[in-house]
Amino acid sequence: MDIKSVGIVKETLEFLEQVNHLLDNMDFLRQSIDINDLWILVNDLENDASYIIEDIGNLVDIPPDSKEEIPYILEKVISIVKDMRSLLDNYSKPDDLLSDLIKNKNIIEYITDSLLNLEDHIADVLNKIKNTIYYLRRSARDAVLFKGREGIERSKELEDIKSKLFSYTEKLIKYQHSCNSLFDQIMSIAKFRTIIGDISKFQRSALHVARQLAAKVQGRIWAMDILNILTGLQSITASPISEFVEFDIEDEEPIVLSVDELFYRYPPFEPIAIKKNVLLRFRQQVTIPVEIAGAYVWFIDTPNLNLESKKRLTSLKTYSKEYPLVNGRSIEKGHSIELKILEPVNVVNEKDIILRINSENGNRVWIKYGSHKLRSTAFKCGKKLDVANIKECIQKLYTESVRKSRGEAVKTYSATNLSYAWFCILGYGLSTDPWDYMECPFRKNCIIGRSIKRKRCPYWSYSRRIFPKVFPLIERKIYGLSPSSESIGPLTLISESGVSLVEEYTGVQWNMPSVVLSGPPVSLKFIRPIIRSLPETNVVGFAIPLELIYSLADNLLDKEFQPKPRFTLGRNKETNLTWILVSKFYLWRKGSKGLRLYNILRTKQKLLDNYKEFVDKISAKNKVLMKEFRSFIAEVIGHSLAHLLLSYLAEKLELEPRDLIYHAFIDKRSKLLYVLVAENSPFGNLNLPEYVDRTFGSMKDMVKSFIQDVLNAAKKHEEDLERYNYLRNDAFKKFISTNIGVQVKPLIDRINNYYDKLVEEKLILDISSFTLHLVISRLYEDFAQKERVDLNIARRELNNILSYIGPNICIDGCSGCIIFDRGCHDTLAQPITLSRRLATFFLEIFYRGSSVIAKGNLLGPSLLESIPRRKLVAITPFIDREGVKLLNTIAKEGVKVKLITREASLKKYASIMRGIKAGYTTRPRHEKIYIIDDEVIIYTSWNLMCSSSSTNTFRIEIDPKKAKQLEEEVSSEVIWYLE
Repeated sequence: MDIKSVGIVKETLEFLEQVNHLLDNMDFLRQSIDINDLWILVNDLENDASYIIEDIGNLVDIPPDSKEEIPYILEKVISIVKDMRSLLDNYSKPDDLLSDLIKNKNIIEYITDSLLNLEDHIADVLNKIKNTIYYLRRSARDAVLFKGREGIERSKELEDIKSKLFSYTEKLIKYQHSCNSLFDQIMSIAKFRTIIGDISKFQRSALHVARQLAAKVQGRIWAMDILNILTGLQSITASPISEFVEFDIEDEEPIVLSVDELFYRYPPFEPIAIKKNVLLRFRQQVTIPVEIAGAYVWFIDTPNLNLESKKRLTSLKTYSKEYPLVNGRSIEKGHSIELKILEPVNVVNEKDIILRINSENGNRVWIKYGSHKLRSTAFKCGKKLDVANIKECIQKLYTESVRKSRGEAVKTYSATNLSYAWFCILGYGLSTDPWDYMECPFRKNCIIGRSIKRKRCPYWSYSRRIFPKVFPLIERKIYGLSPSSESIGPLTLISESGVSLVEEYTGVQWNMPSVVLSGPPVSLKFIRPIIRSLPETNVVGFAIPLELIYSLADNLLDKEFQPKPRFTLGRNKETNLTWILVSKFYLWRKGSKGLRLYNILRTKQKLLDNYKEFVDKISAKNKVLMKEFRSFIAEVIGHSLAHLLLSYLAEKLELEPRDLIYHAFIDKRSKLLYVLVAENSPFGNLNLPEYVDRTFGSMKDMVKSFIQDVLNAAKKHEEDLERYNYLRNDAFKKFISTNIGVQVKPLIDRINNYYDKLVEEKLILDISSFTLHLVISRLYEDFAQKERVDLNIARRELNNILSYIGPNICIDGCSGCIIFDRGCHDTLAQPITLSRRLATFFLEIFYRGSSVIAKGNLLGPSLLESIPRRKLVAITPFIDREGVKLLNTIAKEGVKVKLITREASLKKYASIMRGIKAGYTTRPRHEKIYIIDDEVIIYTSWNLMCSSSSTNTFRIEIDPKKAKQLEEEVSSEVIWYLE
């Protein structure tokens, strides 16, 4: 590098330092991105307020004044939000609003007034809900004290209502904080309008780069770092990156990671499985280096820790009071934080760190990090040996200790690997301390442990497992979308550039280890979410009319709807799609969206009793349940199709799955379910829309190819499962002929009969849920004792038994078809919130032309209301008054409506037709056909008689050529009566 170049670099770095100083003083650039929160607030608050109003109306056990006052205040909230949206609709993107805020004081005054009023009204609602919860708690207490067994059941009902009110409170508090944060941001803009005016001339991508460079010049910066920042790509691999986090393990060069890579490789609360020479520090400045794996962990504050555990973390030398991190640095961004520096804690030097976690799923979990014994043993070895032999010495002393307690023949594990853990097979605790081989270190804190009189708790494992993989909980928001007019059948196609996507890492979750498969889930929420922004990315995908999905949900629960695809669950067990979905819905609803499965599955007879009661309610079309089931089905279809679309695009475009992000969400305002795949890139470097057009020819061709690929893959997957079942049955025959097989045969029959009973009552558990249920409820122990099967053999062979006779490896989704190992926003709930069978059934009906039998008034109106965008031609011999009203409504939405019917039908209702072109044919026609947007044809036996509940056939075909021919053929015989 010549002298001139050195001077340019020096000047550049000095300039960047000045930029950084400016940012620290005015805090503008980091706040400017958060102006997007205004769009998010307006959209989400209206949706949630409307939902709460409707839900409150269905709660019969709350005081009448609460039932009246809460909706009344929320209506005021909705009114303010609608007015704010009217303003925001004038701006195509947040930067345009930012520019206007700088120029126009009146807009600042209007928005800040609106935010203050929203805060005030939300505070009123929160106070009303608080009083209602207090009333419910008193009512629950009185029911338990004075109404006996009936009162206990009554108290449970009140507890459910109270939980629902608490969920409202949590949402509203978040909106309150958002209003407060947005108010402060806009006031910052007001204070620095002159300076901001100069900076706001630059593009958002330039501001994003400036922020990244400014952050980096505070420490070391390399040429590669500059390239990464300027391109938004990791320069060697061209992998997309956005915010950088400096990850600094002591005595090593820091590595720079994007937030998503950080949470994948080194998530919080999970020991970092890197072998490293760790300096163990003792008194008198003695240090002993030992190669240890799993010695480092990073922690973040969470409300799920009990007080004692919080004190333990705050007592660490590296704890930072300023940020919710233990040894790190972050900056505030609205209600979130942005990570900047992380320095994991050396848990061995900190002696034992014991945390009690009150998980979001309701169970209490103990975790022990570090090992005091490892430290003391290292010190003992370090005093008498050369440094090079210390690790061997530690292992030798550890092996002697283990074999002295458990016998000479016992296998010993590595004494210096803390990335593995001993664990409670019931899911109550785990320890990374290799010296916890003999006894559970949490026994004195456990009701079960204290009740066992034996020296060693039988539920403490005899083997170690790798520390469970920790996954992030992610919420995504996207804005700047403007759906195109292009469609394929009911799908509106989306191909957008320059949209903004924000990820909030709201917490983490993992499954506790278990002797079979995975154990109970654990979920932690962060005190403040960690934000990751992609300010100008690109998306492709489609949007589905919500009414179409809601109608499918209603029909799935209707007894007369056919077909309800049947599937094999395992050996001689079958069920249909409806009961798979109802079972998932039950676990999702009762289990707090999958987080509290532990509480449900640890029960025995109560599991089946509660489910049967639930089935009775949903079969009786309980209004609250029906509404929630509709939303659940919409979420499952969106989530499933998004997973499938991301996998498909990654394969066909030859991209790594981590280069893409999926996002599925319901927009109640537009009444659409969005299914999107975005570039995992801050500036849209991959140019996904253009890449799709170049590869497939057009978005329409891509979607057609995607649908075909999904349906073909589903068929092949079913064939693979059939082959697997054949091999499984063959292996089972061989197993029961062995000595072990003969011993456990009575237990096999007992478990088999029990699963048959669950299926008979329509409760469908997959292999993971069924296994977890048997283990944590200890039902398999009861079965073993009743059948006089040795408990140790039963425990050891349970996994084998279930692999032979349990549910299929894939009932409705597995890692081979739809479940992601990485990249899902809610990893542990995937078996519940994904459905391969529902996604393919949806595509079969609406795109492949599979026929269904349904009540005309349940499916027909939904098809006609939700699919047309431009044109509807209804050919039907008969029509009733409700059918005419439906056509009037469709015409009012701007759709060109043509009705072709019998002369008598037409003249009977002509006087009430509005905006409809209507005529009758010169000769009798008996077919019932509906042609939509010149491409969708609905063949049916349903006349346009919305008041009739008769059962009819429906078949949907997408064929523009045939649609045009049909319309021309019929129209040639029509005498137009109304133009």
